[in-house]
Amino acid sequence: MERSRKGWAALLAGVFVVVFSGLAWMLMQRGMDASSVQPRATGYRVPINSATRGQLRALPGIGRVNAGYVVTHRDRHGPFVDAESLTAVRMIGVKTAAAVEPWVVFD
Repeated sequence: MERSRKGWAALLAGVFVVVFSGLAWMLMQRGMDASSVQPRATGYRVPINSATRGQLRALPGIGRVNAGYVVTHRDRHGPFVDAESLTAVRMIGVKTAAAVEPWVVFD
């Protein structure tokens, strides 16, 4: 009888892990959809050529690693002139550049 309880407990724990892992994955995917993000109503925009890594991380589709790539590229190659110039940064493609464009100012 004791063995049967342990088996059911292990099965239940496994199901619990699978279900909540799936839910967590779905929530993360939903949060990463940069195309659905719209600029804030306040009109605040990030100055891409002087922004810190922390400010860059707030942009849709830009995480910790990509923020570092943006800063490194900016330091080595000079300022960005438009959204298309962001595609020269490693790991930033056309979709990410388009999602970021409403949020940034190219000064």
